[in-house]
Amino acid sequence: MQGNFDTCLDQTAVYEGGYSNHPKDPGGSTYKGVTQARYDLARERWGEPRRDVRQMNEAEWRRIYHDFYWVPVHGDELKAGVDNSTFDGGVNSGTSRGIKWLQGAIGARVDGQFGPETSRKAAAADAVKTIHAINDRRLGFMKSLRIWSTFGKGWSRRVASVRAASLVMWANATKRDPVIVLEENLPVTAGKEANARTGAAQAGTAGAGAGGGGVLTNLNGDWVTTALLVVLALVLLVALARFAARARHSRLATEAMQSEITRLKKEANA
Repeated sequence: MQGNFDTCLDQTAVYEGGYSNHPKDPGGSTYKGVTQARYDLARERWGEPRRDVRQMNEAEWRRIYHDFYWVPVHGDELKAGVDNSTFDGGVNSGTSRGIKWLQGAIGARVDGQFGPETSRKAAAADAVKTIHAINDRRLGFMKSLRIWSTFGKGWSRRVASVRAASLVMWANATKRDPVIVLEENLPVTAGKEANARTGAAQAGTAGAGAGGGGVLTNLNGDWVTTALLVVLALVLLVALARFAARARHSRLATEAMQSEITRLKKEANA
């Protein structure tokens, strides 16, 4: 949305502060979310000599985020909240991927290019549903990465925070009460369903193990039955892990929204 860049950048900056050079981060040397390579490219475009990214000033930092991320994802064209989710995803994983998550969410052709179809469908789509769909796709992609075990916890919290902040932005832009919007979107039901499925998976696994022992004894070591039971147990364990992960992500989303609700209520009573 026009005029929303600074608000979105402030949200992103929460997770892009300080200097880092983590050996498992493919971005390498990074300051306030800007890699050395990106800073070099920006300085070259501006006709300035290269220098260490840690020397980047505030004006350069904002200009880089605007020109290299906000403009490519067409932040000014998107609805409030949708712009934030698309922008932060683009910052974290590249603008093409951020656009792809948007396109998948609105039913547009997924090519990573923001064209007329994407613009039209983004304008027509329900903003709240789009916000949820973008962040769901983003989280799914992150979980597929090999470095999920290293960065997954922080990424999950970031996506949960972006989801909540995006809903607040949409509520404010459409003159709705952000507290009510957040309360309506609390993923409590999803969390209960995930927990229920987890319990069912646990029970199923236990049953397979207990029942399997009796079958194996009765069939005197039938290897086919043994193999089938092992496969069944593995499938149930995988299902258990997936349902547990869903419950965990649902809990983080709930915590982020409840944190926003608490903040908003305090501001209203101040």
